[in-house]
Amino acid sequence: MKFYINEKKYNKVFMNKKIKYIYHLAFVFFLSIMLINCEAKVSSHGKVIESHNYNKLEIGKSDVYDVIRILGKPSFMGAFGSRKFYYDRFILEKVVASKTNVQKRELYILTFDENNVLESINLNDEKNDNDLKIISEKTPTPGDKITVIEQVLSNLRKK
Repeated sequence: MKFYINEKKYNKVFMNKKIKYIYHLAFVFFLSIMLINCEAKVSSHGKVIESHNYNKLEIGKSDVYDVIRILGKPSFMGAFGSRKFYYDRFILEKVVASKTNVQKRELYILTFDENNVLESINLNDEKNDNDLKIISEKTPTPGDKITVIEQVLSNLRKK
């Protein structure tokens, strides 16, 4: 008894198995890439104040220029002549399909007297953050939202 193998049928079955194997490999590859990308992303924002630099500052002796030379330019300065420098730092963690969480927050507040000599240094962090409130809402600005009629009139005015 001799077996007859239809080559066309055999090649078709063999190719189907080969294609299935390639699809499975591609699926596993893309699934592994997606799982790798599901890891949380940690980012740091702001100015890092090293302890050896922080220890160089002397209350009552260091002036504004010493502070800028040692710590660098502040993140922001106090308004309305408050004579305060603010150095802030945030470490944020963004988990995939979730909101961003603050892992660590430091805000150094340096106050100067009327002679620009360092008067005090305060640290606000997540442990004593009762004074600091993070507002997630946007600050409203006039002209931020315009109506359809205002948009049409604005376009006509441009022509």
